Amino acid sequence: MEELKTISENLFPGQDKFGLVEIPGCGRGLVTNQRFQPGDVIFRDKPLVRGPGANESGSSTCWGCGVLSKNDPLSCVCGAVFCESSCKERWHTLEECEFVRANPSQPCHIGHGLLSLRTVLLRNPLTDILEELHICKEKGIEDDIVDYVSRCGVDQSTVRRIHRQLAANTFRCERGRALCVGVAM
Repeated sequence: MEELKTISENLFPGQDKFGLVEIPGCGRGLVTNQRFQPGDVIFRDKPLVRGPGANESGSSTCWGCGVLSKNDPLSCVCGAVFCESSCKERWHTLEECEFVRANPSQPCHIGHGLLSLRTVLLRNPLTDILEELHICKEKGIEDDIVDYVSRCGVDQSTVRRIHRQLAANTFRCERGRALCVGVAM
């Protein structure tokens, strides 16, 4: 119980509207400790990582949000494509760009592996909470993703764990996939 309290405090600092608890037979859940009125905002959660989904690849799919660009897409020197400059600035780091340029022609880096690569490169303290998330064993392309992402200097077992956690805990966001750690908990 104390562990869930610590996780909840890290995810939702300063809030007193709800708590993260273990619900018998269901897993973890957020339980309110007050009454709410229709329209009340309970909490806001922003994506920690975001990118195109597994089936959303192609020359006009934005690497930031996964949206198909209707106009001329904005291209990066590494080959990444974005719907607009704000999407590139928000989601595409210099480190990611350099990694993709140094490791071209990998079929898994768009869609399947991009979220894993971004999570590994993020080095955000909230990614430690991924240790607590459900893990999904994905078949097929996982070994290619692990091989590709581990080239950034992270051991393969860590990349595999992160990829499986993202596979189990990301959700569709417009087009594309996102990990909002608070929602995933």
